Amino acid sequence: MSSERIGVGLIGCGWISEIAHLPNLLDSPRGRIIALADLSDAGRAKAMRRAPGARAYPDAAGLLANPAVEAVIIATPPSVGSSLAVAAFTAGKHVYLEKPGAISLDAAKTIRAAWLSSGKVGMIGYNFRRHVAIESALARVRAGQIGDLVSIQSVFSWAAGEDGGWRTERGSGGVLIDLASHHIDLAAYFARSGVRESYVVVRSVQRPDDTADLTLHFACGTVAGIHVSSCEGRNANFLRLYGREGHLEIDLTAQGRTRVLKGDPPRSRAARFGVALRGLDLTGLVSSGAERSFARLLDDFLAACQEGQQASPSIDDAVAVHATLDRARARMAPLRFGADREDPTL
Repeated sequence: MSSERIGVGLIGCGWISEIAHLPNLLDSPRGRIIALADLSDAGRAKAMRRAPGARAYPDAAGLLANPAVEAVIIATPPSVGSSLAVAAFTAGKHVYLEKPGAISLDAAKTIRAAWLSSGKVGMIGYNFRRHVAIESALARVRAGQIGDLVSIQSVFSWAAGEDGGWRTERGSGGVLIDLASHHIDLAAYFARSGVRESYVVVRSVQRPDDTADLTLHFACGTVAGIHVSSCEGRNANFLRLYGREGHLEIDLTAQGRTRVLKGDPPRSRAARFGVALRGLDLTGLVSSGAERSFARLLDDFLAACQEGQQASPSIDDAVAVHATLDRARARMAPLRFGADREDPTL
């Protein structure tokens, strides 16, 4: 294992880099940011103010040609992320690719082929796997606290407002690519099984393809229902796991919050009060509120680069998510929101 800090290049200096990748790289004991690239002059200038020692490039080609860049973080819209990932692997770089990496299964498979040919580390940015609440919940499930997993129900909604950025552009993949991909990955992570069947209903409530409901049938028998939307006025990110011996609640908006529920809900006032007291999340109350899953996954990536060992989630996980989406789209039932609202028979 090498103790040398990895020379990292950041491709894409937009919102996600501003809130996660740049600050995490600047704080990392394993990596040092030596180059950054963005098509926007303003984006590059803003990033350079935070990383003045890095070299700035107007495009990814110049950054990838820099031999001091050993690893890259690609934080661009998925419509261009796949070609950048292929170019980076071809240039002999380790690659951390923001989820879901591509907008189609074919593009994801092309990335995988380049990754396997390169012999380099390839990771996909499904950062929620490294959220403390997910890790806590996974440990509880693996310990058998809720028994065999029967069903997973989840909601991921984002109050995007009028400006949804690349997510609202035609051909972007909409909410399925942006939000559903995260929860498809998490559902498979908990089920530890491949998806046998998948179905989806997509609606355009405020913008094209901004709301979707998916059903996934896993080979192990678990069924997952996933609701995602970018138009509901409130951010929410939670999962409910239903097992033969109990239920488990996970709230990803609260630091470390997981709850196992068993038996009949309490009915007396005193019993309900006791449950409420036990449910107080003191760790969450005193925490800074900072979301550390991005930093933890970045550290996993850089450690894998130093050790020359592949880590997860890998490019294979990206392909699995796209395969699920591909099957679901083949049975997609698009609906126009409110079409029958005035129907007197409803």
